[in-house]
Amino acid sequence: MRRVIKALRLLFLTVIAVSVCTVSIAFAAAWRVGDRVEAGFLGSSSLYRVGVITEVGEGRYRVHFDGYTDSYDDWVQADHIRAAPAPTPAEATGPACRVGLHVPRAGLTNREAIITAVDVKQGLYRVKYDNGDPSEWLPARLIGGCTGAGPAPITERYYAGTWSLFIGPTPHYEKRGADTWIVVGSGAKAFTLTIKAGGIYQWQVDSRTVVRGNWRSMRTDEYSPSTKDPAIVLLRGDGGYDWAVARATAVGSADTRDRIAMWSLKLGTSSDGIRLK
Repeated sequence: MRRVIKALRLLFLTVIAVSVCTVSIAFAAAWRVGDRVEAGFLGSSSLYRVGVITEVGEGRYRVHFDGYTDSYDDWVQADHIRAAPAPTPAEATGPACRVGLHVPRAGLTNREAIITAVDVKQGLYRVKYDNGDPSEWLPARLIGGCTGAGPAPITERYYAGTWSLFIGPTPHYEKRGADTWIVVGSGAKAFTLTIKAGGIYQWQVDSRTVVRGNWRSMRTDEYSPSTKDPAIVLLRGDGGYDWAVARATAVGSADTRDRIAMWSLKLGTSSDGIRLK
């Protein structure tokens, strides 16, 4: 009997040792910040997207998905994360991405396409999909089968030029009889803003008002969660308030080349702009 009890104890200790070893191995294999992975997208356990680990939590990891803005970053459970596929030799050392080249994978859903235009300054490639889906501009990382250069580093000189401004639809209250309604306006085209590299700007606020002033670099404590670095501030702009100017935030792989977003640092009102020159 004593031998049986001794054997059971030995078996129990062996199981504990194996369990500890397994946990240690799992811990050692945990993902780290900067690792490229495939992770469940938007909470899905079947739809995976490639991304990079940006934060490590307890049993979960924050992932930034390739081709999506930071607003799509998500905490993903460890069991919904796997290693990103290694690039094939053709992808790693393939031909340069160029106009006329047919590629086996492009975009977020890996469709066959042909490159029809290249924007060297922005580091983007316009692709036309074989299945007839609308053409779109993509960075090289979303094109398989060729190698391409990324965009040139963005500096504050990006903002130099003339911008056509647009005031987006905004909600407001309207009194209708005894009731108060929330009404969303249709938005309206505004006037132009000219920013010069020397630190000055000219803002055509309306048909009779022109504001001229200086601009400065935006401080990091003034950034909103979606602000792209670098950004600038127009000093004493419309209404006498300081206005932030930053590159527009993309949704998915949308093309936001030469687009800006503006907002008052005090009032929160905003408008958008498209480069004219």
